[in-house]
Amino acid sequence: LLQVVRTLRAHRARTITVVTPYCPYSRQDKPSFLAREATLSSLFADQLRIAGANVHLTYHPHTLTIYGFYEPHMMFVALSGLDLFTEIFHRFKGMEHVVAVSTDAGGAKFTVHFSEAMDISYAIANKFRPGKDRANLLGIIGDLHDKKTAIILDDETVTGSSVINAAKWLYANGVDEIYAGVSHMKICRKHLPKLVELHEKFGLKEFHTTDSIPYPEVIKELPFIKIHSLAGRFACTINRLHYNQSVSELYKAR
Repeated sequence: LLQVVRTLRAHRARTITVVTPYCPYSRQDKPSFLAREATLSSLFADQLRIAGANVHLTYHPHTLTIYGFYEPHMMFVALSGLDLFTEIFHRFKGMEHVVAVSTDAGGAKFTVHFSEAMDISYAIANKFRPGKDRANLLGIIGDLHDKKTAIILDDETVTGSSVINAAKWLYANGVDEIYAGVSHMKICRKHLPKLVELHEKFGLKEFHTTDSIPYPEVIKELPFIKIHSLAGRFACTINRLHYNQSVSELYKAR
């Protein structure tokens, strides 16, 4: 990618827009507590800038703090995913028995905006990670009284543990139907049986995600997992950027 950008710049390209449906290293925006980690998202932004890119377009990054690694030297455009989820779950709009649930505090703001667009209540899961690829759920903060349907939202999943733990907790506390919306399906094949178990035993009705990254072909054999294409959204956004028009007008939550 960097070599292509530099080559285009060397041959006098006026503007160069880099499109990454999944934002590389967006989880590495700062070191974790007591962990020796590099802020690789900052390194990636620096590499793009030095190579000669003008714009970086991506979809629902893990955190918006990475904006600071780009501005003012480059434009960073991050599609939020909010409009897609409100479109998918529009049938639940305004229903009192439905609650939107964030898998952790980091995704709380996104879930709050979703709940406001959907006119439903929200709750936030409280979790911690005792080790790599593990997430323990301490509980869920919010009013779940008379809530029979939950919509769990997350930006990405590798093991599925955050969604799975939240779903099991909700099911054990009286929620009958559970729906999930995850922007990036990074889950490994070996963890798919956990989602199947969640569907068969713990009330998971639908699991919605996108084609932002390649996914195991076996996922197509699981009817409760719905894959949504991002091609149209990226095409419209690229067109707007090319003609220097507003992007935000395209993705107002409906």
